[in-house]
Amino acid sequence: MFHFETNPFRDDHLEPISLTTHCTSLYLHLLEEQVKSWDGPISLALFIDRGSAAAVQYLVNLHKCDRAYTDKLSLHVVYKLSAFQERCQPLPVVTQTMSCRNLTQKYRKSFLQYLMPPFGIYPINVMRNVARRGAPSSIQLISDIEMIFSFRDDHLEPISLTTHCTSLYLHLLEEQVKSWDGPISLALFIDRGSAAAVQYLVNLHNTKFAERAKKIANEHIKENGKELIVIRRFEIEDKVPVPRTHTALKKLIQSRLAFEFHHKLFPAGHTIEALWEWFRRSDANRDPYVWEIPYKNPSWEPQFIMHATDPLSEEGMPTRIRDQQALAYELCRANYTFLLTSQLFNVHRGVKRVATTMDSAVAEHQKRLRNFINRVDSTYPRTIARCKKFVM
Repeated sequence: MFHFETNPFRDDHLEPISLTTHCTSLYLHLLEEQVKSWDGPISLALFIDRGSAAAVQYLVNLHKCDRAYTDKLSLHVVYKLSAFQERCQPLPVVTQTMSCRNLTQKYRKSFLQYLMPPFGIYPINVMRNVARRGAPSSIQLISDIEMIFSFRDDHLEPISLTTHCTSLYLHLLEEQVKSWDGPISLALFIDRGSAAAVQYLVNLHNTKFAERAKKIANEHIKENGKELIVIRRFEIEDKVPVPRTHTALKKLIQSRLAFEFHHKLFPAGHTIEALWEWFRRSDANRDPYVWEIPYKNPSWEPQFIMHATDPLSEEGMPTRIRDQQALAYELCRANYTFLLTSQLFNVHRGVKRVATTMDSAVAEHQKRLRNFINRVDSTYPRTIARCKKFVM
C-alpha cells in the first residue's frame, strides 16, 4: 500500500466520500480524469504483474509532481501469488528520481502505452474490497474507473450583476442567484465575527459530485446503519460530449444519444424505474436529496454510496458473472434500505450492444455460487421472501 493522500477533505467537519476504484495498467490513463474531477479522496486498487510493475513507479512520480495526485490518491497494489509460492514476495519497485519537468502529457501517454497489462482472470471483487479497505474515509462509493461523475447543474450554478452586502443581508443572495441569468459579482464586507460567511459561500459554490453528495451521505450513511444511497448510471454514444449535469443529460436522452446504463444488453441489472420523475425531482430542488426505492430483483447491480463497515463484495464470485449483484443481494438480505438521490449520476462513454464471450470456466464457479447462497440464507434467514431467490 502506498498511502499518498494528504488532503483530509474535512474542512467542513463532514466525513468525505472516498471514490474506491480499481484497474490494471491498461486503464490507468482513465485515472487522470477521475483525479481532476473527483473532489475528495480516491482509493485505487491496482492489479499488476512483472510486466506492468513499472506502473507503481509512474504513480509515485505523479504523486511527487502533481498536486491533485498528492492531495487525493491512495494506491493499493495487488498481484497474484504464483503456483510455487507459499506467500507473496515483496514487490520490487525502483525508486528513481525523475524531474517533474519531464513528466509531460506526452510522456504520460507514451509510458502507459509501453506497459504490458496483466494477463489472466481479473479478481474484480478482491480489487473492490482492497480499495474499500484502504480508503481514508468511512463513507465510500464503489465505482469502475471508466465511470464519469456529474457536476452541479447548469441552471443551479451561482449564476454580470455587481452587488454588495454584509452577512446580515446574505440571505437575499439566494433569490438573486435564482433569478439572475448571468454572472454575479459579490463584494462581501466582513469582520472577525462574520468571517464564517466566506466558508458558507464556498460550500454553496461546490460543484463536483463528491462535495455535492457529502451532506446527504453524512446524514444517511452511518456505522451500523442500514441505508445506502443509489446513484443512477447512464451510457452515451461515442463522440458525444459527456453530460456533467442532469439538464444536459436529459437533452441527450431526448435526442437518443444517452441511455440508462446497459439498456440494450442487460436492462434488468441497471434500469431504475421512473426516470422522468427523477428528472422532475432533480429540477425541483437546489440541492440533491433522497427518497426510498424498492430493491429491484436479484439481477440488479446498482452503484451506491455505503459505509466502510457495510459488507464487502463476495470474493468467491466469478468476475463479471453476478459479481456486483451479489453485494446488492446480500445488502437486501441484511435488510438495508435503498435511497435514490436526485441530480447525481455517472456516465459511461460508449453504448454496449454486444455481449462478450462467456468464459468456459463459469461452470466451475457454480460451486462458489451455491456456497454464497447457503451462507447468505443461514446468516439472514428472515429476509428470503423479501429479496427472492438469488439465481444465475
